[in-house]
Parts: sequence; structure tokens; C-alpha cells
Amino acid sequence: MRPRLVPLLVGLLVVLASIPGATPTPGSAQDAKVQRLVFASAGFEDTNRFWRVARPDHLQYDPFLETLLDVDPKTGEYVPRLAEKWSATPDFREWTFHLRKGVQFHYGFGPFTARDVVHSHALLVRPEGTAPQVGVWRQVEEIKIVNDHQVVFRMKRPWTTMLYSASRAGELRIVSKAQWDKEGLEGFEKRPSGDGLL
Repeated sequence: MRPRLVPLLVGLLVVLASIPGATPTPGSAQDAKVQRLVFASAGFEDTNRFWRVARPDHLQYDPFLETLLDVDPKTGEYVPRLAEKWSATPDFREWTFHLRKGVQFHYGFGPFTARDVVHSHALLVRPEGTAPQVGVWRQVEEIKIVNDHQVVFRMKRPWTTMLYSASRAGELRIVSKAQWDKEGLEGFEKRPSGDGLL
């Protein structure tokens, strides 16, 4: 350790020790009658327009606006979420996602289909889109709907990080096209119809 850092570290420990409750007392955890959950967030955006929100604030949508993939917290592997399976062409210019069946949107807006993926992508790449990966998502040349539960992203150039972008680490949050068609941006801002927990 550098000599200059030692006094700084000792000073920090002294300050922490002087804060009431900062040092545990024997048996205090067992004797506590009040249990609390303290939540800390790097930020919070007061909008449902996920196409304008940067990470890590994007995680505020995670409980109710899901992504195509998830990330296993233990292994770091990409795992199914709204997509059951996926594949890429050898040149990484086409990515096919097979979507889960039976997923329902909130507020009676019907089942999740490939049309909702295309709609959510269109929202993300709107002209006012400022989410960090908007530039990458604008490299999508075409999204082909094969059927209600299969969609193909055709890219302008190879995209080797698609799984990252399609996971909860990315910004493509799936929302209901049916809600947008009926209520527009105003309805979406009041109560976005996702498919996760409310």
C-alpha cells in the first residue's frame, strides 16, 4: 500500500467507527425487532420512455417490462426470458429469436407476439432515442416476422454482441403494440402494458 493512502484509510476507519450503528454490537442482529430493507439506486427516471433512459437507471423497468433474454446471476450465461431459444447465422448478420407462447400483457392487451418485438424496437430507435445502445439498434436493417412466435433481426453488419443487447443488460424492453395502437404515448406514459410483475 502506498504511504499516502495509509493515513487516509486510518482516517476513514475512525470516521466509520464514530458513526452510531456503524459498528455491530454482539447479538444486535438477533435482538432487532424491526426489520428493514434498504434499497439503493444509482438513479431513477420519472418516465416510461425506455428509449430515453440510460443504464443503470434502465433497471427500474425490469420488474414489468421484460427483455428477450436474461442473464444467469451465478454463471453469467444468457438464458431464456421472453425468447425461448435463439441462433445466429455464421456471419452474425441475422439473429433469429423463438418467442415464448402464452405470455399475456397487462390490462387485457392480449398475448405477446413478434409484432410487439418489432414495435418495441421501433420505439427504441425513435429520433429522440438517447439510450446508450440506440446507435447499435439502428444498425438493424430489417426485422422479419416469420410467425407470431419467431422474429429475425437482419443487421447492416455483423453483430456479435446481440445477446448482451437483447438481455436485461440492454435497453430493448418489450411493450404491447395493442396498447400503443389504442392509447398512444399518453396511455403508455400513464401505465405501460408490460408482461412482468406489476
